[in-house]
Amino acid sequence: MLLTKKLQINNSSFKFRLFSKRHHIISIQGASGYLSYTGNLIKIPNRGCILIPKNCLVHCALKPVNESHFSVQVFRLHGVRRDIFLKINFENISALVEMEETDLESKPVVIDALHEKICRTLSNESRSSDTSFSGKVFSVIRKDLRRRWELDDICSILYLSKTTLYRRLKEENTSLSEILSTARMAKAAHLLKSSRLPVSVISDKCGFNSTSYFCKKFKESYGATPKVYRRLAH
Repeated sequence: MLLTKKLQINNSSFKFRLFSKRHHIISIQGASGYLSYTGNLIKIPNRGCILIPKNCLVHCALKPVNESHFSVQVFRLHGVRRDIFLKINFENISALVEMEETDLESKPVVIDALHEKICRTLSNESRSSDTSFSGKVFSVIRKDLRRRWELDDICSILYLSKTTLYRRLKEENTSLSEILSTARMAKAAHLLKSSRLPVSVISDKCGFNSTSYFCKKFKESYGATPKVYRRLAH
């Protein structure tokens, strides 16, 4: 799932350091500079996008190109394997960034459509990779999202040892909790667009005991509450 955070910087220069627990894409508007992680030094162009892998310490130094302010957008991808992460189309990301800067009346609808296109691309990549262990786990989980899934449950269905399954998911840079969250959010988005079911019912169908918690997690994943997402999708 795709999440965004936007920072407006009003300094003549800007430095930051962060530990990237998940895959990120960083987009810079109005500045250029350098970014480094695990022995890699990358020059960041103005209006450029940089892939940041998970589990690494990132250092970044930026200077504005013309004015004294610039913006940084961070796109965090949840539940995405590294091989799929590297296939992301930067044209869609760039279009999303440019649309964020406009004042068009249709801005919310266009942004939502771009989010949906990116998420659909990731979902299609995941389905085409069902030979992977994470793909197999996803296929099992989505058949019963209400179930309180544990590793032992998956192991018994796939005839694997717990150690083997844990190791293979780790090799694919994911976990049971990440796959479960991805499956639930994808199902929730589908039901919001394709049905008139109340949000509370959709929350229950997707395995959430609390509607308020479901709304919180959905907004984190899609950048909008379920009600707003449904309105923009129609």
